[in-house]
Amino acid sequence: MTDKVEILELYKTFVETITANEQRRQSLSAFYTSLIAIGAAALGSESGFDPVWIVLAILIVSVIWFLTMRYFSRLASAKFQVINEMERNFTIRPFEQEWHYFKNKPSKDGKSTVPRSWSRWTLTHFDQVMPALATMCSIAYLIHRIIVDPGAPQMM
Repeated sequence: MTDKVEILELYKTFVETITANEQRRQSLSAFYTSLIAIGAAALGSESGFDPVWIVLAILIVSVIWFLTMRYFSRLASAKFQVINEMERNFTIRPFEQEWHYFKNKPSKDGKSTVPRSWSRWTLTHFDQVMPALATMCSIAYLIHRIIVDPGAPQMM
């Protein structure tokens, strides 16, 4: 194999790992969403459990979910840095170009590009909003139970 062929094969493999990691991230997000939905449904049921235990479980799951999304974000960032370094040796740089067009829009004169107003926000930011909200709601409930209403009826 020539160096160019080896580099191209390595590049293709690297791009495939990004796709595989994205699929894993999406599957884990769906899994964590399901766990939290089950916990929320249990809160509304007459299960006999003290809601504090269910909220603690939701809190733990949401923190793990948030940390998992952060891990995948850092992993994707590292992989794209490597891809961008590899593309420096290519005649065209598709990922670099795609990112440029994603982050920018054509100017009114059509001769240049200007940053999009929302371009600071990536999918990773949105992926971290749901677990952060679940965490904040869980903490708010626990604070309410401990400080505001410590004598709330406890089941179980």
